[in-house]
Amino acid sequence: IGDFVIKSKVGEGSIGVVYKATQISLDRVVALKILSKEYTTGKGVADFLKEARAAAKLNHPNIVQALAVGEEEGTCYLAMTFITGETVKSRLKREGRYPVDEALHIIQQVAESLFYAWDETGLIHRDVKPDNIMITEDGIVKLTDLGLAMHHTEWKEDMEISGSPSYMSPEQFAGEKLDTRSDIYSLGITLYQMLSGTL
Repeated sequence: IGDFVIKSKVGEGSIGVVYKATQISLDRVVALKILSKEYTTGKGVADFLKEARAAAKLNHPNIVQALAVGEEEGTCYLAMTFITGETVKSRLKREGRYPVDEALHIIQQVAESLFYAWDETGLIHRDVKPDNIMITEDGIVKLTDLGLAMHHTEWKEDMEISGSPSYMSPEQFAGEKLDTRSDIYSLGITLYQMLSGTL
């Protein structure tokens, strides 16, 4: 698709499937997110492309870098830096919980990335959870999956409610106007789960 050759499936996000792929023109490995068919409506495509472009403006060591976005024959895609490592969720499944110091260190890095996204562009992630926090092989924390991210000025009363129910703030559930505090709430639930081993 486009400039990319898909190699293998890596995982599934909130609105699409992520593949390991090669970008032909630059001969580099990327993570390629393909928008699911049920979201490939006029509005879905417009939202996906808009948010992918917003994510591409973010350049922070704790946010997965968006590299390219496009559409080909009705299929939307977003190319991101390919991260070798594991998610907080996969380690929780394996080990049950995190040591306190390590959990706080991870949460601090995610908090810094959320502050940057909010402070720089007014972006709200809307889907902070253990599945979307990766730790690279070098121990660097990366916040992933900006597929549901929105600019705080885009809120409308009749907006579709999006997010992962277990991690959503009350105002997100209620369809109320959001700001960065909604992400902080989700981050708090994530920290609780990392420390206690239960959601």
